[in-house]
Amino acid sequence: MDFALFSKDKHRPVAAVEAKWAETAFNAQRFLDDVLRLECLRNEQGQHMTRYFLFSGKAESIEEAFKYEVNAGKGRKIFLTCVLSRAWDEKKIDVTRCAAWLLDYYWSFARTYTVEVPRSFRTTLVANEKAGSISTLIWKIGSTKNRKTFDPLSVQVQ
Repeated sequence: MDFALFSKDKHRPVAAVEAKWAETAFNAQRFLDDVLRLECLRNEQGQHMTRYFLFSGKAESIEEAFKYEVNAGKGRKIFLTCVLSRAWDEKKIDVTRCAAWLLDYYWSFARTYTVEVPRSFRTTLVANEKAGSISTLIWKIGSTKNRKTFDPLSVQVQ
């Protein structure tokens, strides 16, 4: 994590921030890994944690990132909108029902970090600011109620 906030009294993590600078060379896997690492972050006491994903950079680089396409079997698909919304509402991502091409990214995360991934998670846009040529968007990353995980490596893709 790029930033963490700990409680003063118990020194438990209560908030975390992952920040990504918009570059010309967008990497879909690294982007998803950052979001998933936040979702998977827990403190040992099971206390609630607030987790934020911050995406900042030149406005045109952010726009390009939101247009970035990946191979999706028979064609290409825009990647970021499968995970993050530009609208002010909550986006629920159901990993167990995602397209086969997207499941590959979850497989890679599970292999790299040797963890199970959440069956579903939430991303909610909470800030969208622009100052000069720089834009910053912030999403709150959340787990779903009664969070469950699964091993995407065990899923048979058709």
